[in-house]
Amino acid sequence: MPRKRNPARDKALEIWLKKKGKITPTEIAEQLGVTAKQVREWKCKDKWEDKLPKRGGQRGNRNAAGHGAPKGNTNAQTHGAYSFPRVENWTEEERARLEQMPTEFQPIANQQLKRLLAKQEELERRIAALDDEDEENPALFLDRVTTMKLPNGGEMKYKMESSAFSRRMVLEAELNRVHGRIQKLMDSIRTWEEAQKRMALEREKFTFTKQKTLGQFNMDENGELLEEPEDEDDEIIK
Repeated sequence: MPRKRNPARDKALEIWLKKKGKITPTEIAEQLGVTAKQVREWKCKDKWEDKLPKRGGQRGNRNAAGHGAPKGNTNAQTHGAYSFPRVENWTEEERARLEQMPTEFQPIANQQLKRLLAKQEELERRIAALDDEDEENPALFLDRVTTMKLPNGGEMKYKMESSAFSRRMVLEAELNRVHGRIQKLMDSIRTWEEAQKRMALEREKFTFTKQKTLGQFNMDENGELLEEPEDEDDEIIK
């Protein structure tokens, strides 16, 4: 004769579903007067997890298709430093400026070098301005203002200030980084120019060898170019 099912077993499942699974077996056991071990066994054997309503639509359901965020949405973007630019969202002026940008090495390198030199000039100017500080009465520079909400509904503002010395350290560190980028870019430009000169020289050698092989001009034993005698047609033209 089959063993009669314990009515507390179904009641435990009912409580668990009513709480949407956000209740422990121990808490259920205390309500029903059974052991937590017994509740855990029922949960495993009856597969309570499978009986919870699934979040979202069923597998393959497309009821919500087309109702999500539009393509290119930036709601989850913080500062955008690592996002990929979407040209389709640009204005006509921005696209035209992109089309006019150079793509060859030399104009791009020269443009970047000018920007780095301008950045270097700006940093040096800012550092020089800090040198005018009064040593007896050092100035403090406002970095940011932070507002904090209070439990009583009020607000408290914190001012973050820095000294001229700390600002100078940051500016000099950035200036050193810019110097390094300028030096690296200058090395790249120099290497590119030397490569262009070598290519031009090799091109001239190839053209010279080709003309010599085809007999387009006469050479003496020492490799010196000889003047070709004037033919009758040249005399007539003269």
